[in-house]
Amino acid sequence: MDVETAFLNGDLDEVEYTSQPQGYDDVTGKVCKLNKSLYGLKQAPRQWFHKFHQFMNKVKFKQSTADPCIFIRKEKARKIIICLYVDDLLIAWSDPDEVKTVINLLQNEFEVSKFAPATSRLQAVSRNKTGV
Repeated sequence: MDVETAFLNGDLDEVEYTSQPQGYDDVTGKVCKLNKSLYGLKQAPRQWFHKFHQFMNKVKFKQSTADPCIFIRKEKARKIIICLYVDDLLIAWSDPDEVKTVINLLQNEFEVSKFAPATSRLQAVSRNKTGV
């Protein structure tokens, strides 16, 4: 799954200003105060991760001690693992009904692409039994 415009989801901890957008016809030289994170800000990736981490805590996922971008939720025999890489999510699960619930939660919180089986991971292509 891909989180659309992930870096725009982050909330800013400090006041940030930027120059007016190119093509904006205001010759006063005023600047724009940012209300949300923006692509190109050096803190945008950190703010996106913070927002995602808060959400994962809210829906009862625990952050892995081995890798901070891996989140795990275990309830009895059911387990879901979500790996975050920048704005992409790789999800592994043991219970199909539970993963549907989690995907719905993600879709309600963030604008995400349609859920589909992973065909590649970090440019490593996955092949099925027929070689495709």
